[in-house]
Amino acid sequence: MKKTLYSLNPQIYPNIEIDFIETTANGARNYTTGQVIRAKKTAEVQAKQLRENTIIDTRARTIIDGKVYVFEETTSMAPKGAIVITNPDGEQYVIKDEIKNGILLKSATERFNTKYIKTENGFISTEGYRQFMTITDNITFKSRRGEQIFAPAGSLLCIEYGEGKEYTVTNSAFNSTYELDTLEM
Repeated sequence: MKKTLYSLNPQIYPNIEIDFIETTANGARNYTTGQVIRAKKTAEVQAKQLRENTIIDTRARTIIDGKVYVFEETTSMAPKGAIVITNPDGEQYVIKDEIKNGILLKSATERFNTKYIKTENGFISTEGYRQFMTITDNITFKSRRGEQIFAPAGSLLCIEYGEGKEYTVTNSAFNSTYELDTLEM
């Protein structure tokens, strides 16, 4: 499957089109080094709760040949009350209220507070080490939520939660937010 990756700096380097191997979440392990590494989020991030619906840049960034690309051309709309996290590489993601069948199970604030603590200049994750494998080929698969996941070679596959629950972290996000467990090396 061909996928266009969009240049973050089109005046200096163009968009590229690359081939991705279609697989499954379980099959993604076949396209890794096979070596398990442990890492945890250690980078300080910025966070803010939205007072109104806001357009944010949730496009995953990846580095290919030293150049930064994103997977989509457009940004996303985040709802009022959501908390927007901004990683050091500029990628943003959203923590929303957890709602099931129209019933609020956990507010965005409650969900955020279980994962982050305040620091002098931002917030830091309280989550521990997770297990990853480095992806060796450009792959794509459907997540358990049905989203199409694109993972260029060099991305990391999180295997912490078992088969069928794998997810990926691009090399840009991994390099800017995670730290390897040096006791494992």
